[in-house]
Amino acid sequence: MAEKILFTVEQPPQGIQNPFSGRQEQHNNPNFSQKPYQVAYKLEEKSECLVGANNNIMGVRQSPLLLWKNLDIDTPFFKECLIRNLVIGSMSFHFFHNRNDPNLINYFTIILKKVKVLESEILFFDTSDQNGPNAGLPYIEQLKLTASDITWQYSRTTDPRKASKKTVYQIGD
Repeated sequence: MAEKILFTVEQPPQGIQNPFSGRQEQHNNPNFSQKPYQVAYKLEEKSECLVGANNNIMGVRQSPLLLWKNLDIDTPFFKECLIRNLVIGSMSFHFFHNRNDPNLINYFTIILKKVKVLESEILFFDTSDQNGPNAGLPYIEQLKLTASDITWQYSRTTDPRKASKKTVYQIGD
């Protein structure tokens, strides 16, 4: 389970009027604390086999990714990418934990290439009742993304799960 998910736009589209800003997240991992990242509340990614007659595998389907993030300074960036059909060159998502370590450890990364924003939905909650069910909820932007390439990368430099593994799936152009 990820204790924190950070993401960034590594290669923004050419000619974007509202560039990705990110923010400098306050945490104790020196590799990520000085760069512009955003926090993701939720990231859904689904890959599945297509099965035909006689249970034969016919191919693989990569569903669009769903990203939940704050409604914030980067909402205009993603809205512009959607409206103008701009391609984001590269985005990366970093998953952290800190089991028995005072620093956050980036143990898993998903890298997307040639990303398109298919949908942007803003979720507003009535937070006026301090004791109500929505008290303290942030305003959320839910993005539906697709990409031409997805890389899943696991990396741990310490035991007990010391390993480095990587799979790349090329979906299309």
